[in-house]
Amino acid sequence: MAEFADHGYLRASLSRIARRAGVAKSLVLYYFGSKDELYSAAVDRALQPIEAALEEAEPDLPRDLFERLRRLGAIKLQVYRDRPDAYRLIVRSMVDPAVSAEFRQRLAEAAARSQELLYRDVDTSRLRPGVTVEQAVELLMLVGDGLLPRIFAAIRQRPDLGYADLDQWVEKWERYLVLVRDGLYKPS
Repeated sequence: MAEFADHGYLRASLSRIARRAGVAKSLVLYYFGSKDELYSAAVDRALQPIEAALEEAEPDLPRDLFERLRRLGAIKLQVYRDRPDAYRLIVRSMVDPAVSAEFRQRLAEAAARSQELLYRDVDTSRLRPGVTVEQAVELLMLVGDGLLPRIFAAIRQRPDLGYADLDQWVEKWERYLVLVRDGLYKPS
């Protein structure tokens, strides 16, 4: 995983991967078949701890939409803090033009599973009349879609892919969350 996280898909070297693992390159190819299959296994390994942490937290997730969204984000952030290689691989997979649509699709599928948790048994009673949970989430996604290109532009050239600035980006996202929440919830 570290080789792909450090160098991206195109510049990652099977020879360096084998050297890091202490095995022959032929053994890497024997078990994984190709660089694509090895990359696929690395992406799966990066996503697995996030999915496991979300699954474990599911019974205790807050029912409030915005608190749940904040909690889901905090869970992912903790995994990224614990596993910087996973963070860099996932981010690099999102911004690296060499990464195929197939791998981006896998990231999108993982995001869709996370979104399912967002909807499941969420309390909508605080939403303004006429606002559905789907509309609220769509608005949040639009805000995120506007913020992500800025984040990616800022982190793409950094060796750590913005890892050192995670808290800053989370704080910015949470400020937007509060603005959207205050607009969508009934006045208290």
